[in-house]
Order: sequence, then C-alpha cells, then structure tokens
Amino acid sequence: MRFPCATRLPLYRQHQRLQMGGVQVARCALTQQSSRAMALLQPIAEAQFKHVLQSKVLALDETPIKAGLQGGGSGKMHQGYFWPLYGEDREVSFRYHESRAGKHLHKLLEGFHGTLLTDAYGAYHAYAANKPEITHANCWAHARRNFEHSLESEPSAAG
Repeated sequence: MRFPCATRLPLYRQHQRLQMGGVQVARCALTQQSSRAMALLQPIAEAQFKHVLQSKVLALDETPIKAGLQGGGSGKMHQGYFWPLYGEDREVSFRYHESRAGKHLHKLLEGFHGTLLTDAYGAYHAYAANKPEITHANCWAHARRNFEHSLESEPSAAG
C-alpha cells in the first residue's frame, strides 16, 4: 500500500487510508505528530522566508485554500489564502492569511527592496505605489494570455 503524502491529503483522509491499510492509529496522534513536526520545521521555514525577502526580484501571488470550518455551525469550510513568494534563488516560501486583502502585504513584504513581480491584482499596485524601494512589474504570462484570447476576435490587432 502506498501511504499518503502529507502535502496532498488532509489528516482525516490520511487516517482513513492508514486504517484501510490495517494500521491502527488514533487521529489525535496524527494531529499531535503533525504539530510536533511543524514546530521542528518552523525555524527552517522562517529562515527560508527571510532569505526569499532578500531577493532582488520576488514573484508573489495568492491562491485560495479551504482552511477550517466557518463559524456559526454551517459546516462550510472557510476560504483562506496561501501567498507563495518565489525568490531569485529558486526557492518558495508560503505564508497563510485569512483573506487576500491588500493589508496583508505590509506584513508579508516587510523589509523587501527590489522588483515585485505579480499578476494584475490591484492590491499589489496599491501597495507598491508609494514605496520607492519597490519596483512593481506585472507578469508577462498574464499579459500574453490576453493577446492569445484576442487572436480569434481581433487577429490583426493581436498580431
């Protein structure tokens, strides 16, 4: 039996698969072991995050993730956001925030000086607008997509 990779499956599914494979372990034990592992890895994650912020060019995005139950007993999952930061040494550091609001950029990018490469989300432009130490650059892949989409409707203009 292949055991699940922790980066792809939530703990409750890992627990189910372990049980199907004949491994009996309490779900709370998995939670405790995961918490211990995260605590051990925290200093490495922090060091990597600080190193990524030293990049001269930093790519940043935000991506939604279901993270915990919403309040009120609705049974629905809360949507939070991972903010991956990709540095010039080809390393990625992930940060989590409960929303994609621009206010998170102030904490996320504290101490960064250089070129910030992002998509066209307005929060990035607003953040960099009054920061002379940051040059905001938009992603060429996003710009190219618009040209490709317009090839059918406006081929001469897109060309």
